[in-house]
Amino acid sequence: MLLISLLVSGQTFNVLQITDIHYDEMYTPTGSSEWGNNFCRVSTDHTPPAPFSRPGCDSSWLLVETAIQQARLVAAPDILIISGDIAAHKTEPDMKIREFKKVAALISGLFEKTKTKILFCLGNNDVKGNYVFDHEFNIQAAEALKSLIPSESFESFRDNAYYHTWHHNTHFIVINTLAYTTHDDEDRGPDPYNQFAFLETQLRNTRDMGGVAMLIGHIFPSHVVFHQMQMWKAQYVDSFIVLMKNYRDVIAHSFWGHVHKDIVRIIFEDDDVHKDPIMTGFIAPSISASNLNNPAFSAYEIDFKSGIMYDAARYFIDLHRANYRYNKDKSLPRFQLELKYSKDYGFSQINKYTMRDFVHGMFAHLLDDRVNRISGSNDISSSREMFDKYFAAVTVQWLDGALHYCTITRMKHENFIDCLNTLDDKYF
Repeated sequence: MLLISLLVSGQTFNVLQITDIHYDEMYTPTGSSEWGNNFCRVSTDHTPPAPFSRPGCDSSWLLVETAIQQARLVAAPDILIISGDIAAHKTEPDMKIREFKKVAALISGLFEKTKTKILFCLGNNDVKGNYVFDHEFNIQAAEALKSLIPSESFESFRDNAYYHTWHHNTHFIVINTLAYTTHDDEDRGPDPYNQFAFLETQLRNTRDMGGVAMLIGHIFPSHVVFHQMQMWKAQYVDSFIVLMKNYRDVIAHSFWGHVHKDIVRIIFEDDDVHKDPIMTGFIAPSISASNLNNPAFSAYEIDFKSGIMYDAARYFIDLHRANYRYNKDKSLPRFQLELKYSKDYGFSQINKYTMRDFVHGMFAHLLDDRVNRISGSNDISSSREMFDKYFAAVTVQWLDGALHYCTITRMKHENFIDCLNTLDDKYF
């Protein structure tokens, strides 16, 4: 288990984060992941069975069941965060509803006895089309996903796919990031669905109540490392950064999905790394293997009074080995610990300042003396060793250190490009 010894007992809760499940009811174990075969939905004679899915394909039901059952046992969560994309890629609306119902029934059934609080946010594949929020379809989706939404928050989720709920001193605020996506060609005005107003009201309430806030969303307002595309429209990135700056004193952490990798993001004041960090984002790895990754999930241990995070961990299965053993003797794989912040990175506390120092230490050889002086000495380990561990956890194709650093630390597109231009001759 993730549990560790604390100075004060009984004040922590375990958070399990599962994201991008992408359950595909049409998945075929002998399907091919080659482009044009529609995510393993077409059987081929030359493809060996892959009952747990294969890289490049969405999730089989066997994978979904195994992952969620084992995640419950491993993390023993008080809070379960499902940060979007339950439905498969390239799915018709009726099929999405069926996938919602089946996954929701599994999750609610497993976690009902443990009284785990479940928090779901909408992903870009959980809408009628892709990325564009549709009120009419969301009414149907909300009914299918009702068991994954706190009862007091259901109407808010049904209407606009955002809501808030309290757990002890912690205020969880779930936002609809599809309101801000660059994939939406419509002009939604300065505050789509009045969500910024809602977010500011809830953050103000958190401050007035003396609580700590944690944000949950699907798409983080930064760039995709693969094609360097900004994921939110620029005006909404600006508005979000201002809000985060104004309420930095109450925001403890934020949790996201979408990119299928285990990565971090840091928002700095005015998007300037020479200034203070105002929020850290933890992006969890996916259950789906569609991005050529192994299925994985994240777990955290957090003090519910202060919002202090004491540890974070990541668990995974080797997909090739899982398929081989199941085909051989029907044995089920076990999710194994791959990474733990306390053990592998040396953290005793995880917050926006220690994460800033971690990131700057990891990329110290790329940065000027001014940035390194702000972060101070990093006694975790050498920058190269840290980057190797971080990159191994990401499990993506090789990308240079400058690109990773700029993606982690810059939200605004012009600052991201300027960062790349400044560091374009510096690689690991």
